[in-house]
Amino acid sequence: MGEQLIFEELKLRLISTIYQPLIEEFKHVSIEHGDGLGYDILAYNESAEKIYVEVKTTTAKYPAASFSKNEISFANQFDENYVLFLVHNLNTDYNSFEYIEIHGFSNVKEQLSFQPTNYKLRLKPDNSENNQ
Repeated sequence: MGEQLIFEELKLRLISTIYQPLIEEFKHVSIEHGDGLGYDILAYNESAEKIYVEVKTTTAKYPAASFSKNEISFANQFDENYVLFLVHNLNTDYNSFEYIEIHGFSNVKEQLSFQPTNYKLRLKPDNSENNQ
């Protein structure tokens, strides 16, 4: 739901500008292609620049989110055209929400702390023969 709210918000920003025709180019890629591309929305900003938008949503009062390795890799690659929306305090009954918007992945890394939360476990190569 957070992605859809931001998708509509981004459209509203262009409606009364000379770049309104670019709204037709917006794509909600996470719906069209799934979550594997590293971002959720392809859009254009008020300067007609292409932006790659990642949306993280929570009903909690304060934003918190997880990033996949693929999302971080993509964000690093498209740093200047990357925009993160941290949607929080989402109330689906009233369709209300708050958000924090951060432009550029270098700014995301500056403003947010990244903490490892998951570890992938694999058998070490020298132990695989011992456990058969």
